[in-house]
Parts: sequence; C-alpha cells; structure tokens
Amino acid sequence: MYNKDMRTEKTIYILLVLFAFLVMVGFYMVFDKLATLSTSVANTEIALQMKNQSNTTPQAPAPSEIPSSVPTSTPPEPEESGIAISSAILFETSSNATLAPQSPLTVTIERATKLPNGTVRVGVKVFTAQAASYTAIAFDDLIQVLNLDGNNQKATQVIGSFSSMPPKSAVSGALLFTLPTDKNTLILQVGSGDAMKFYEFDFGKKTYRETVIG
Repeated sequence: MYNKDMRTEKTIYILLVLFAFLVMVGFYMVFDKLATLSTSVANTEIALQMKNQSNTTPQAPAPSEIPSSVPTSTPPEPEESGIAISSAILFETSSNATLAPQSPLTVTIERATKLPNGTVRVGVKVFTAQAASYTAIAFDDLIQVLNLDGNNQKATQVIGSFSSMPPKSAVSGALLFTLPTDKNTLILQVGSGDAMKFYEFDFGKKTYRETVIG
C-alpha cells in the first residue's frame, strides 16, 4: 500500500513538472510572436512615414513669413561689365607744380577692367594726407601702357577730379586705355625715375604680377 502511494505521488510530481515546462514553452512562444508582431508594426509605421515625407512637396513661405531684411527686388546691374582684376599696387609721387606748394602723394591702383570693346579702365585712388592745401596730379608720366615696339600709350581719358584735390583726403577715379579686343595682356608702367615698376595684367587668367623689363 505504501509503495503504491509513493508511485502515485511520483507520477503526480512528474506530471506537474511536465505541465510547468509546457506552460513555460507556451509563454515563450506567445512572447516571441508578440515581439515579432511589434517589430513588424514599427517597421510598417517607419515605412509609411518615409513614404509620406517623400511625397510631400515643400510649401513656399507666405509673403508675411518672409523676413523683412530679405530684398524683394532684383539688385541693380553694375554700371559696367567686363573682366576685372583687383590689385594692390602702391607708389609715392609728388603733386603737380601747377598748385604750389608741391606735396607728397600716395597713389594706389585698385583694379584694371577690360571691357568688351577693348577699353581698359584702370581704377586709381590718390591720398593727400600730407598736403597742406589743394594739390593736383598729372598721370601722363606716372601710369602708362608699355609698348615694347614703340611709344607707350598714355591714358586717353582721365575720370575724376585730380586737378584740384583737397588736403588730407582721398580722391578716386579711373584712367582709360585702349587694347585690341583680341589681346588679353598688357603691361602697366607705374611711377617714374628709379622708382619705376612694371606690372603685367592677364585678363585671360585674371591675374597680375610685377615683372622686369629689359
């Protein structure tokens, strides 16, 4: 009788362990299915969001949303169009004797621009910081286009008030020269005497450099 009860208890214990194992396996399978379903739902949501973003056309801001600092009109075109080369050429000279007393002047060549018609516009600025009264400057012998085959070319026109410059000021203007339309280089002769220098401007490469002549 005792052995029979022992076997019954052992059988019940084994059945309980087996049942518990089956329950754990069942929970694991259900959890795995739920995790897979959750991942699938998440991927579907991401795909839908990406599709919506790709199909959305950016909307232009309403006029009231445009910052007031942004210009609403097209800026004016420059007064001249051409190939411009900025430069930083500087030299010292004396004012013209037409207005006495003569004073030291500082001249800078700011840029050279070749226009489509062959005109070369050389932008200059003259500083009269050391002048005590009105002064003048003549560019004929100070800035020329070098001609290795003959006479140098002087400016055909001087733009600016260089014949009466107030003291301690800066006067800007330009010198006009003529260059064949198919020629893209020129050499400026700058200064006079022992301080004379030469600068080659290449409008094809948009560069300039100091060069040595002779």
